[in-house]
Amino acid sequence: MPRRPGDALVSLSHRVDLRVLLVGSLLPDIIDKPVGLLFFPDLFGTGRLFCHTLLFCLLLAVMGAWRYRLRRTSGLLVLSYGSAMHLVLDGMWRSPETLFWPAMGLILRGDTHDQWLRTIFLALFTRPEAYLPEIAGTIILVPLSLVIVRRGSLSRFLRTGIVD
Repeated sequence: MPRRPGDALVSLSHRVDLRVLLVGSLLPDIIDKPVGLLFFPDLFGTGRLFCHTLLFCLLLAVMGAWRYRLRRTSGLLVLSYGSAMHLVLDGMWRSPETLFWPAMGLILRGDTHDQWLRTIFLALFTRPEAYLPEIAGTIILVPLSLVIVRRGSLSRFLRTGIVD
């Protein structure tokens, strides 16, 4: 039987709650950006803090493995995977003092930018290390969105995380 476009996504969604994966892939920014740039800009001056570390992903994975062992639920494991992929797409290996925190020092400090939003926006148009991960994310999200919309399963996806 021929496979239809999007069948791989459907198969994945029956194994993993894609909503949790999407949240996990944004979780480091959801937590770190407000803390570092909005609440404590003078202290940190960056949107890459504690949740942009391997320690954060490792803690999520350990808690996920423990929960999976007890209850056979994989939500925290999926969340940790999404967060780890965020670190990869952010190129965190270029910031080892953050990635390996606290092993390389206890103080997390980034460059203070008075116009951080403008700096990020300009980087998306001028630096491949900034725009290529965004293109990769788009390549993943656009087909998923098209499958969900074409199959008329948006409400089911929002309720269950499953793509029909």
